[in-house]
Amino acid sequence: MKIIGIDMGKANLKAFDGEKTFTCPSTFIEGVDKLESGYQVIFKGKKYLIGDTTLNYDLEISKEKMQHRMMMYLAIFEFVENGEHVGVVTSCPVDLFLNKRVKNSYRKFLHEENRVVLTVGKITKTFYIDALTVVTEGSGFLFQNPERCSDEMIGIIDIGGSTTNYILANDLNVVRNQSFCESDGMHHLRVKIRDVLKKEGLIVGINEVKYLLKNMGEHKYVINKVISDYLEGIKRNITSRNWSENTDLIFVGGGSLELQQQIEEKFPNSTVSADALFDNCYGNHRIGVLLWEKSRE
Repeated sequence: MKIIGIDMGKANLKAFDGEKTFTCPSTFIEGVDKLESGYQVIFKGKKYLIGDTTLNYDLEISKEKMQHRMMMYLAIFEFVENGEHVGVVTSCPVDLFLNKRVKNSYRKFLHEENRVVLTVGKITKTFYIDALTVVTEGSGFLFQNPERCSDEMIGIIDIGGSTTNYILANDLNVVRNQSFCESDGMHHLRVKIRDVLKKEGLIVGINEVKYLLKNMGEHKYVINKVISDYLEGIKRNITSRNWSENTDLIFVGGGSLELQQQIEEKFPNSTVSADALFDNCYGNHRIGVLLWEKSRE
């Protein structure tokens, strides 16, 4: 059984099978033909387009949607041979993970089909999902770096596309009443930057803000002020949940890479993970290995 770690983020789909990675934008639409970008997927006679960069992103926190099942299938398709069996570990926001009923409902939704026949482009494969486990977003770093996180209190701040997950972990275990999720991911920040720039007389779209973060030019002061306020909000969030000032903070997620310089200035004793974009799927794969190693043998 091949083990695949999958992170179906609101900005990017990421996956890892122990040897190679796969990623694409997590945009999705049904019944549309591929033009220049994305993956044309056919499942049970229905046509889907995944990863087209011209489509809008879905920013709702809920993940019990057809797009997430199809993104999971696409990730599996990229790693398997025809007829192969897989075990999948994927993630959900920590608030959903801590609600047992919601987490189990999501797991059952994703695992509705054991045998999947999928066509991507002109290639059709059949694969079998033998096992599927759901873990919390942000926990991937813990299991990818057990030597650092075992017997320690670690704070993981996972800045994603639509949410920021705050995971306080004690010896690799999520501290329930101090771990939480906020709907203030990178899209939230980009909207704030767009609105502030509009007041300054510059009209930009949300997609343009992404490039301004890389090259701020004459708007550097204004943009950095918005980012500073955003990171102050993260400080207030962890303080309100009684995280100790001595907690070892690790920033993960694609947003952490975009804001790395400002994070290191605002949180001088923290670490921005070198694998911030892929930590979740790397860790998810590691969890799968730990869970199913005996069955693989």
